[in-house]
Amino acid sequence: RAADPEAWSGSPNGSLGGWDPFGRDEELAKLEIAVLAVTFAVAVVGNGSVLLALRRTPRKASRMHLFIRHLSLADLVVAFFQVLPQLCWEVTHRFHGPDGSTTAG
Repeated sequence: RAADPEAWSGSPNGSLGGWDPFGRDEELAKLEIAVLAVTFAVAVVGNGSVLLALRRTPRKASRMHLFIRHLSLADLVVAFFQVLPQLCWEVTHRFHGPDGSTTAG
């Protein structure tokens, strides 16, 4: 079964134009991209609005305000350094960067 090109193509009739060892279900990929895009947008807008609201607080920041600020900043770090790269990876379907072990010499 592993030698069968249709087993690797990602579609039942092998319509991706031949043998594709990295085949994937395109409908599932679209759904994953949509979920990642919505997650990224909600994280950025939501945490940005929380930070803006905390900045506009006129009185001295309490421990709870400091905790919420750090939590929002940590969530933004996750959004930009985990969700966004995963979204880019899903859009391109393959990683197009260099191998980490190669040298420029």
